[in-house]
Amino acid sequence: MRYDDYIDKRKSEKGIFSYGLSRRLNAIEKGLKLIIKEENIHNLYVLDFGCADDVTLNFIQNSFYDVYEKGVGLDIFVQGMDFLNNTNKTSFIKINLSKEYPYPFKDQSFNIAICSAFLKHHPDPKKLLSEIWRILKSDGFILLLDPNPWVVKLGMLVNYFDKKYVPSIWSKNNIELECIEDNIKYKYVSYFYDKYWIAPNKFLYALGIEKICPKIIRKLFGLHQILILKKHPI
Repeated sequence: MRYDDYIDKRKSEKGIFSYGLSRRLNAIEKGLKLIIKEENIHNLYVLDFGCADDVTLNFIQNSFYDVYEKGVGLDIFVQGMDFLNNTNKTSFIKINLSKEYPYPFKDQSFNIAICSAFLKHHPDPKKLLSEIWRILKSDGFILLLDPNPWVVKLGMLVNYFDKKYVPSIWSKNNIELECIEDNIKYKYVSYFYDKYWIAPNKFLYALGIEKICPKIIRKLFGLHQILILKKHPI
C-alpha cells in the first residue's frame, strides 16, 4: 500500500484503518487520564513518534486542552504532514527516527512520549527507548501501543504486515527484560498495562461488548496492547 493511500484511509470514517486509529486514541486518552490524575500533572509536553499526520496530537490537544502546552510530531514521511500548519502549541518535524541520532531535543524537555503503532517499525527499540529516556523529564512517561505479538505474526502470514517493515515484535515481558531491567544507560518501570480491541468492528464495539468484558477476557483475546512506562532515575 502506498503511504498516500494509508493516510487517506486513516482519515476516512470507514474501514479498519480509521477504526484501529480510533481505538488507539481511546487507549491513549485512558492512559493520559490515569497519568494526569495519579501524578497530578498540570502541563503536557508531548512527542508523537511516527505521527503520520496531525490526528493524534489534535486529539490530545482537544481532549486535554486545559493542560496541553506543547506537541511535536515526528515522521520520515511528509505526505501526511505537508498540509499541516505549525502553531504556537503544535509543530511537526521530518526525521528518520532510526538513523538521525541524537534527536533534535534538549535533555528533559518533554514529559509524554507517544509511540502509537510505531515501535514495531523501529529496528532498534533499545536505542529508541534510550533516546526517549534522555529527552523525557524526570517524571516522564512513554505510551507504547501496538498489536499483540501473535496478531503481528498472523498478519505476516496473510501478508497484512511486511516483515521488512516490522522488525520489532514486542510484548510487555520482552520490553521489561530487554529494555528495563539492569540497564546502566537508562531505566523505566512499568506503570500500566492492558489489552483491548476485542470487538472486530465498529458495530460490535458500539454495542459495548468490550466494555462489559471482564479483564481476563481482554487479557486472553485483546488484539492490541498498551504499555505505559515511567522514567526511572539511574
